[in-house]
Amino acid sequence: MLNEELRREGPEYYPLLEDKPQLVRFLFARKLRIEPTIQMIKAHVEWRKNNLPVQLTDLVLAELKKCKTFRRGEDVKGRPLIVIQSRNFDPKTRDLDASVRRPATCDSSL
Repeated sequence: MLNEELRREGPEYYPLLEDKPQLVRFLFARKLRIEPTIQMIKAHVEWRKNNLPVQLTDLVLAELKKCKTFRRGEDVKGRPLIVIQSRNFDPKTRDLDASVRRPATCDSSL
């Protein structure tokens, strides 16, 4: 039923149809209720459209130069491994928004 609803929404939802674990996470987050799950997925797809790929602004480039995070190969299932070096985060000057965006610059499939 969820797959049928997402197919009707359009092609931007098709990648999620192939990702069963992701769909299960959305369903459990909304207590297996279909309509709230669809609303959550719509919000997720919209967020991805607006935020990915990450634009390389001066702020993002400054974070990249600090070597706080980097991609380090893949796990046995081919998923990217991101290393976060917390020692490079200064809690007095940290920009939380920039820090959260940083891992997504390593791989936009996150």
